[in-house]
Amino acid sequence: MLLKNQFKKKILCLTGASGNLGRIFSKKYSKKYKILNYPYRIENTNKFKKWVKRNDKINYFLHFAGISGSKNINSRVCLKINYKSTINILKTLNKLELKNFKYFLFVSSSHVYKFSNNKLKENDKRAPKTIYALSKKKTEDFILDKKNKFNYKIGIARIFNFTSKLQIQGYLVPDLVNFIEKNKSKLMIKLNKFNSFRDFIHVHEVCSSLNLMIKKNFNGPLNIASGNKTNIVSLAKVIAKEKRIKGKIITTNKPSNNLIADISKLKKIGYLPKKNIKTFIKEYL
Repeated sequence: MLLKNQFKKKILCLTGASGNLGRIFSKKYSKKYKILNYPYRIENTNKFKKWVKRNDKINYFLHFAGISGSKNINSRVCLKINYKSTINILKTLNKLELKNFKYFLFVSSSHVYKFSNNKLKENDKRAPKTIYALSKKKTEDFILDKKNKFNYKIGIARIFNFTSKLQIQGYLVPDLVNFIEKNKSKLMIKLNKFNSFRDFIHVHEVCSSLNLMIKKNFNGPLNIASGNKTNIVSLAKVIAKEKRIKGKIITTNKPSNNLIADISKLKKIGYLPKKNIKTFIKEYL
């Protein structure tokens, strides 16, 4: 009976299985899908083509792999891996015309957007500030421009801030925690560079949203977020309290570089994140 059910599972190919989201998604949905973790570097198009030919029954493709973060990134390498390699994957899948293949989900970022005080909709202006965000935007542009030329649907998941125990420095929450701990002996801890409003979503709710996009074969961009704005300074106070740091958290500038999502489309396809960052942040401290 177990083998019978196994064959009924849809086959999902996943890149970036060793990363934050890849590891968590794989664990969460290992019983729902037959997950094939792509084992090679994504830059090698020939290896990718040969591997897909050997695994030509795949139904879905979830693309996490790439260089992430915003610090100490080589621009040329970032564009080669995040942009050019992704395009080569998309073209290869299209040329192979796999009989059972229906859907490709590209994992993008909220950082493709222009910072705004308003909630951001999927059709709002994009203006990336880092090479990482630019690599995501360029890939999005290719997908949106060529979408009618592919023989499968392509979704774009614009993920806003999330955190997990697997994250290291270079991500917002680990950087914030590290900054507070480094300055814990001070009577006042000034957080001017962190003073902004952001939209946080629990990592498991990110995975649930991605799964729903796959289930619906959602075409085009979709904000993956909670729709709630959180001031980073107020979040820092929660962190300091949990870590019993007595220094007073202060800021002398106004919030800037804000990124908050309009999640109307996410709600429309049937998902509403419920967890609050000030509660679930305690899971990671």
